[in-house]
Amino acid sequence: MAAIGDPALRSTWSGIPAAIMAAATSLGHEPVAVGPLNAAGFRCAGRAARGARVFGQHVQFDRIGVLRRAAAREVRRGVEHDSLSAVISVTSLALSDRVSVGAPLALWTDAIVPLMVDYYPQFTGLPNWNVQGMMRAEREALASVDLIALASQWALDGLRTHYPEVSTPALVVPFGPSLSPEPGYQRTESESESPMVLSVGVDWHRKGMDTLVEAAGIARDALPD
Repeated sequence: MAAIGDPALRSTWSGIPAAIMAAATSLGHEPVAVGPLNAAGFRCAGRAARGARVFGQHVQFDRIGVLRRAAAREVRRGVEHDSLSAVISVTSLALSDRVSVGAPLALWTDAIVPLMVDYYPQFTGLPNWNVQGMMRAEREALASVDLIALASQWALDGLRTHYPEVSTPALVVPFGPSLSPEPGYQRTESESESPMVLSVGVDWHRKGMDTLVEAAGIARDALPD
């Protein structure tokens, strides 16, 4: 399992890599964590992007060639001593150098670059040269893997629309709910029997959480039980 952050940590990308590794373990596999990848380089890219925004410029630096090649080398080093049945990456940034890992290589992602541009705040107002460079890198990554798994039909449709030349097999593998209590969890007497929803994340309005709160109020009035 390869990720920009440590794939074994739940703090990495909302815990998705860790959840995939846990699922693999439950199926009898022995997942190997490869990451964090080129941590210093990607941290510098993030700082550069934030610095550019201070001056009113929106630029993404994390897909420049030197960073991608460094991450790809780390993936190769991370898997060369293990007899692996497959490699799963949750980032295309480490795959844009046509990384060869000696095993089937799959990419799981929630969105592709063309769908993120002018949708996510950090991808809004990017110069055309930056967008085209990111798309070239992503196109190469998508063509270099054996399987592409996307989180939604929206992402899959975007792949077919924006990268029609990519013939890599692709399918939808949606986000999975985590509804099982943590091991050792015990409900306390002070906890309410009423349903409780906790959202931990960012981009409150973009994710429609304000709409959810409003809808919950309507539902509570209509269905008090």
